[in-house]
Amino acid sequence: GKSVTLKLLLHQCAMHGMKVTIADFKGGVDFCAPWWQDNVRLVYDLDGLVQLLDTFMEALNERKKLFREAGCSNIEQYNAQTAQHLQRMVFATDEAAFVLDKSGHTKEEKELIDKIAAKLNVLTAQGRAFGLHVFLSTQRPDSQVIPSFVRSNIDTRICGRADKILSEIVLGSTIANEVIPKTAQGRFVMNDGCGNSATVFQS
Repeated sequence: GKSVTLKLLLHQCAMHGMKVTIADFKGGVDFCAPWWQDNVRLVYDLDGLVQLLDTFMEALNERKKLFREAGCSNIEQYNAQTAQHLQRMVFATDEAAFVLDKSGHTKEEKELIDKIAAKLNVLTAQGRAFGLHVFLSTQRPDSQVIPSFVRSNIDTRICGRADKILSEIVLGSTIANEVIPKTAQGRFVMNDGCGNSATVFQS
């Protein structure tokens, strides 16, 4: 259900006019249908991902300048106040373990992963107000995969059926173990980033 849920979220983002880019390290098999090819940008390797995130960093710096000059603090205010309509940009990957875990990689690949992690740290910390969003999906949400400095900036988290330890890692509580029965398929819990509130939903 994890991959299906991510695809549903990204499909809705694209349908709402957001610019969606996906790092797909499965060779494009999950996004080979014509709709994805026509409506999102796909990158397939670490070099391409570094270049992609550079465009996000450039957009972040440019938008900081635009917002400062317009006296705006976020994209909603800027779009409402000016004649421009800045497009929200979304970066997503269903393979966060491959993107961020340096185990088994060459020295050169590890250097690329360090660059990627540093850029994601900035984007997750500063990007939301400027309309730059990051979706990270993984089956292994431990600190070896998602660095603590990136994890601490991700407020909204979604977890499927999990044991107490995994639920605690993802959501900060054991709720995913408590509210999702073993027989439920495609059932998830979303921690919306507001205190201890959570939403159970069917994907």
